[in-house]
Amino acid sequence: MHSHASDQTSPGEGSLVIPVVMMRGGTSKGVFVRADDLPPSGPERDSALLDLMGSPDPMQLDGLGGTHVNTSKVMIIQAGQAPGTDVEYTAVQIGTDSPIVDYSGNCGNLSAAVGAYAIDEGLVPLNEPVTVVRMLNHNTHGRVLAHVPVHQGQAAYAGDYKVDGVPGTGAPIVLEFLDPAGSVFGRLLPTGNLRDQIGTSRGAVEVSIVDVSHPTVFVLASALGLSGNEPADALNADASLLALLEEIRGGCAVLLNVAERADEAARSSPVVPRLAIVSPPPPGPHAVHVTGRTVAMGRVIHSYALTVAICTAAACRIKGTLPHSVASPSSGDEISIGHPSGTITASVKLDEQAEIPVVISAAITRTARRLLKGSAFLKQPSHADVASRATAAGPT
Repeated sequence: MHSHASDQTSPGEGSLVIPVVMMRGGTSKGVFVRADDLPPSGPERDSALLDLMGSPDPMQLDGLGGTHVNTSKVMIIQAGQAPGTDVEYTAVQIGTDSPIVDYSGNCGNLSAAVGAYAIDEGLVPLNEPVTVVRMLNHNTHGRVLAHVPVHQGQAAYAGDYKVDGVPGTGAPIVLEFLDPAGSVFGRLLPTGNLRDQIGTSRGAVEVSIVDVSHPTVFVLASALGLSGNEPADALNADASLLALLEEIRGGCAVLLNVAERADEAARSSPVVPRLAIVSPPPPGPHAVHVTGRTVAMGRVIHSYALTVAICTAAACRIKGTLPHSVASPSSGDEISIGHPSGTITASVKLDEQAEIPVVISAAITRTARRLLKGSAFLKQPSHADVASRATAAGPT
């Protein structure tokens, strides 16, 4: 690790000072930090990241976190080491009211910001008007191409592309996920089944578990007594519903061998798998193909996770899955998903010759914006007992 404390005003002896950039990517916001500005991977790094974000504390008052799942993220960046790679990154989900540091899944929304960050930090040769940034995600070992607009030697942020759930407009960044199936479990259908039964305190619930870009458990809104069009706040106000959703997700975590018991999955595997509630599109002319709600860290989020959107789009095109059973037919590669803040559309290329389709690539368009560049002042790092979920694909 190297620190820039020598040329910064120190807040106290023994404190760690690290350069940071805050960026918004899609409907997420996070703190970007170089790998060599952090302690080595392990408890000391995890403690530093909790300190950076101000966790555990629902308000994250003493750190840079934004109090919500999609604003409590850190992206650890390094120059590309692997052949054909410009930049490598690790997405870290930080708990808000619990000391969770989870490395198990990628953040698709902030992946758009990684491409822009790499350009502004001089990690990639520029090509105007669009620079293709070749990225390697360490969480999933997945490769992503970010097609980033460039203007006068910097990433272009101004534009007229609208992302639902984000104020204003921005320059379109096209993310292309290569060979995204089996991101964590190595195959499209981790259990080998199109549908599984999960036991809960209210009886068995049918699910589909699909692993494209991020492993996702799909459950029908009708199976939960929902229409599927409820606002996120209404769903989050129903404590018994949230408990049932975590029971289902926890049961799937046990089925996937990432948790020993369903009732401890919220601590031991809070991010893998994600859970999505799906339902048919609203009546009338179909503006979307399917309606969805994403559950993350025990809460229904107000938009829709990008990696889950890609997984949903793929699942809608795979016969036999629950999303396919409620989605309206698509005449092409694109699937549009209605969510609490609007619509998100993903394009998924399939090779449908095989019995189980092969997902060749997936693409989605986001915007990003650089918000702040400066120094973060951390307290004395400690080896606090944190619920770290470092995996073999963990931080480097």
